[in-house]
Amino acid sequence: MQNINPLTALRSLKGAPLSCLVALIFANQPVGKEWLARVTGYSDKPVSSAMDYLLEMGFVINGGRTEAWEIHHEFRQLSMGNPELFLNSSRNNSDSEATTTALIVDSINMHKIAVAEEVEVEEIVTSDFSESLEIIKSAGIGEPMASRLARMPHINPYYLTAHVLQAQKDEINIRLLIHRLRSRDPAPMLNQNYHLVGCKCTSCFYFVYSQDKGHLPFEEFDYKSYLQSVSIESI
Repeated sequence: MQNINPLTALRSLKGAPLSCLVALIFANQPVGKEWLARVTGYSDKPVSSAMDYLLEMGFVINGGRTEAWEIHHEFRQLSMGNPELFLNSSRNNSDSEATTTALIVDSINMHKIAVAEEVEVEEIVTSDFSESLEIIKSAGIGEPMASRLARMPHINPYYLTAHVLQAQKDEINIRLLIHRLRSRDPAPMLNQNYHLVGCKCTSCFYFVYSQDKGHLPFEEFDYKSYLQSVSIESI
């Protein structure tokens, strides 16, 4: 880091730089500007300016071409409460400066909690929640993960049905299925029988000769019809 007292420098942080710094502490791993913008609520330009400022101050480092930002190791030690760094940084400060610094460090800890809560807010309850939850549980995913997935904005019955069928076809485990869902992997397409497009079962074979392969548009997905198709297949 630069020859700047890190505790004193904290007093200059506010707005986007402070939010980005706290988000990086919370992330505890290299992240990109897109993630920082989404978590902090700031647009690309303020985030870029904030990261340039934090880099100049020596609080962060980046991965060059990868644009992966992370906390500078010395500041990370300080944020974790390294007593030696704290003593070295506070010996040259007055009592009033130390008190101010303590308040700022405390406010950062509070902001970390706020960032965590903000990430949770992204998981919004949708009108399809109950239907999505039922499909998720039918795939063998239990609580509390089932409810957390069902609340995510991109999750819906069509998306889930397609991914569950693909997981069964690929014979992947539940852990990888959860990873696909949380990572917003694009969903495969379904056909009119609520099977994957390209399915070659006896019920779907005639779709091979249709121009769109029997594709079922997202807006035409009907949960009751889906349940009926499942019940028929189970007989």
